[in-house]
Amino acid sequence: MVEYSYSHKTPLEAKILLLLGMCGAMPSEFSYHNWGDNRTLRWKGGRRIHKDIRDYVKMVFVAEHNQVIRFAEFSYRNRSDRRCYRYIISPLKN
Repeated sequence: MVEYSYSHKTPLEAKILLLLGMCGAMPSEFSYHNWGDNRTLRWKGGRRIHKDIRDYVKMVFVAEHNQVIRFAEFSYRNRSDRRCYRYIISPLKN
């Protein structure tokens, strides 16, 4: 079994990658970087994480930790004019 929490700095990062792994993604396909209080997540090749998977990740955090997270999607064009996606993930503070 692949360990999704290996060398991740925060429990939030490890859990999100674990949940994405349960939806069929491999941990090596993601880049996950700190950006202030937020984290940026990018799937290999700029692929899109479908809305139902993003909603599932958010629902698990509410159900298991009573924590609401923001999982915002941003699209951009790469050098070959192909649409790519990047995500900003951050816990919402009360």
